[in-house]
Amino acid sequence: MAPHTATEVDIHQLFNTKVYDRNGEEFAKVANVWVDDNAHPYFLGIQTHGSANHVIPAQGAELSSRGNKVRLAYDKATVEASPTCDPREDLRDEDERKIYTFFQDKGPDLTASYTAREQSDVGRAEEKSIPREEKSIPLKEEEMVVGKRDVEEGSVRLRKVVRSKTEEQPVELRSEELVVEREPGSGEKVSPETLGEEEYYIPLYHEEAVVQKQAREKERVHVGKRETTEREVVSEKLREEELKGPERQS
Repeated sequence: MAPHTATEVDIHQLFNTKVYDRNGEEFAKVANVWVDDNAHPYFLGIQTHGSANHVIPAQGAELSSRGNKVRLAYDKATVEASPTCDPREDLRDEDERKIYTFFQDKGPDLTASYTAREQSDVGRAEEKSIPREEKSIPLKEEEMVVGKRDVEEGSVRLRKVVRSKTEEQPVELRSEELVVEREPGSGEKVSPETLGEEEYYIPLYHEEAVVQKQAREKERVHVGKRETTEREVVSEKLREEELKGPERQS
């Protein structure tokens, strides 16, 4: 399916949609939308990763057929250098002129769109100044559209450390000692020449403990993340128009 022109879709399809520049690079999302008198988008508030709210003309932007991304007619550098506005405020005429002037010659021809906006503003001004017996006065109000975005809350760092402990284990050790036993001789005669001093060397042994260490896997720790959900009440001041009067003027 072919993509949809951003100026012809419902504004709720645009909120929090991923934004790609004309080169196909994702770099922002749609944070808010300004609409014309027919509730058609004509300016998009683009929130970059630096949290700035850049305002660009909706003309030339396309919403994908799956409705999950908006492709702009401008490159990333142009958008990041474009004018910014408070998303909670209406755009003034001078803001619109500033935006149209910035984007002129950087993408689609905005002359027709800007001229139509100017004529619409003039027409509304003339309509309000011409006295008529009946007049339809549109009253507008703001509505709150709550979106969600991922914000890094913090991070967790895990590390392994090596600790030492003393362990005692009993062991039985053997040792040799000299045992001298005497018994009577045979009484046989021996040569006197065999008499003399003589030394005998008898080694004595004992066991001593020899400690060796070997490493083994004691346990395995699995670390993961799980999502939790909590309910939060979001509040915002919304403006609405109301009609006061009638007041008779002489």
